[in-house]
Amino acid sequence: MINKISGIIDEIISDGYISVNCNGISYIIAVPGGLFSKVRLTKKIGDKIELYTIYYIENSVGGSALTPKLIGFGSAIEREFFEKYITVKGLGIKSALKSLVISVRKLAIAIENSDIAVIKKLPGIGGRTSEKIIAELKGKLAKYALLKEEQITMQSPAVDGVELSEDKLSKKQKEIDYTKLEMEISEEKESIFEIEEEASQILRDLGYTSKEINEIFDKIKIQNIKFTDTEELLQIIFKVFKSKR
Repeated sequence: MINKISGIIDEIISDGYISVNCNGISYIIAVPGGLFSKVRLTKKIGDKIELYTIYYIENSVGGSALTPKLIGFGSAIEREFFEKYITVKGLGIKSALKSLVISVRKLAIAIENSDIAVIKKLPGIGGRTSEKIIAELKGKLAKYALLKEEQITMQSPAVDGVELSEDKLSKKQKEIDYTKLEMEISEEKESIFEIEEEASQILRDLGYTSKEINEIFDKIKIQNIKFTDTEELLQIIFKVFKSKR
């Protein structure tokens, strides 16, 4: 598997392709629409470039020939997003690449917010495909919506913590085996710690500082918001801390 290609641009081809020379071997690489436009505006032949790649085999019409292809992205996180994006039924690789003319963060936010107006404006993506994208991906992209493009601000939480008052506890509930309860609490704390550690690492990878991460978790703890896995915690963070636009 080819993970990443670093080399010199030796040709900027039309229709979203770039030729990259790496140690004397030139690779023709398809890139997202937004990245292609950026390369055309900011790069020239002979400039260095680094792309995180996906390698796949394309079938010709009729399936008579198999052609190896490379797709390139500006970062590993953008590549990861694309792999989720193309799981939408009916959204082919070429169509998906051409549609990515806005940042991964902005598209992820649009999907998480069911903002069909933004999505259907993308090249080759109409209203029906936009609905499918939202239906199949909403709730799965909080990580990408949290990409650090701008400083985040704390908003009122969209998730409420739940408290149980003493008078609501039944007599039977009060007669719990406290040794067993302590063990369960210990296991729960360990599980929460592991989830928070994983989420913290993801946030660091997205560009957040340790101070910002601590502020995020302090806010969640103050609100007594519960979570059971990393994906759910990232969804909560996305809802509580809205990125500035």
